[in-house]
This record gives sequence, C-alpha cells and structure tokens, in this order.
Amino acid sequence: MGTGGRQKVARSARPRPSRLPENKCGFSWDELDDIVRLTTEHRHILERAFYYGIGPGFSVPANVPGEPLGSCSFACGRGQRLPRSSLLWSELIGAHAFKRARCLRGAQKAAAAAPHLSRRELQCLQLIAAGKSDWEIGKILGISEETAHQYVKRARAAYGVVTRAQLVVHGLRDGRISFEDDLDPPC
Repeated sequence: MGTGGRQKVARSARPRPSRLPENKCGFSWDELDDIVRLTTEHRHILERAFYYGIGPGFSVPANVPGEPLGSCSFACGRGQRLPRSSLLWSELIGAHAFKRARCLRGAQKAAAAAPHLSRRELQCLQLIAAGKSDWEIGKILGISEETAHQYVKRARAAYGVVTRAQLVVHGLRDGRISFEDDLDPPC
C-alpha cells in the first residue's frame, strides 16, 4: 500500500476527542485515553505511526462553530521526549495555522459563491460585525451616517438579507469576516 493509502485511512479513522479537559486547548497524545474512548482501529493507527517513526505528540483542536472540525498536530521522532516547555508555542502555531487555512478556504468559497461587495461595503460589514452603528461607521470611515447607511443597505441587498445580523452571518460563512478578526477599524 502506498503512502496515500496510509494517510487516507489515518485521516478517516483518527480518534476524535469526545470531550476535552477543561481549561485546556491542546492535549498530548499520552492523554488520549482520558479524552476519547480509543477503539481497536484507533490503537492500530497509533501502533502503525510508532512503527513508521512517529513518537509522542501534541494536538491542538480547532473547533469553530459553523465550520469543519480540524486539528494541528506536532510529533517527535520515536524515542524522543515531548518538549513540554514548547507546548504553548505549539498551541499558538496550531491556532495560527488553522486561522490561515480558514482564510484560504474562505477565499476559495467567497470567490466561488459570494456576491461582490465594494471596498466600503466590506469595511461596513467588518464594522457591523464589531457592533458599530451607522453613525459610528460614518465617524470611523470619515463619511456621513446616511452614506454609511447606504453602504450597509447595498451590502444587505447583495446578500439578499434584511437584517444586519443576517449580513454578519453570511459574511462569516463566506470567510469575509471571522470570529477571530482583529476588530480595529479597517484602513
């Protein structure tokens, strides 16, 4: 069996945590028995990984509502120790990697399905997601409240929605905005 076949089996059958320890984002693989009920198939996958030179590891789950589940895993070579002092860095790297992957996925989805928004309409969408009123949007962007209202109205019309909340939901689905976006005013 080629490498592609091994990866396909491992991806489709890898253990998924049913619950994560409280107050913890990432987890080391030696904690798996405490987090998820490992099946015989899961144990076989871990044994095969060890056979191919993969030692202890650490996984960072990335579960964002409304988006596919994912994780970023880091492994040491067989016989090496997991550097516990580096686990915080692993969490930061994993979170950043998933965010970038979401941007790529969002850009692909947006290009295929999202309606066109002008630069100003997109800025208004971002500010609406940050909870700003038309008056606040106008002040931030240096335009009148009425002009801001018209940009918001056109953005809602482009998506075929009635409310600002619906507009934000569509922007999230398209990847134009994110739960993790920096909410500073756009340039």
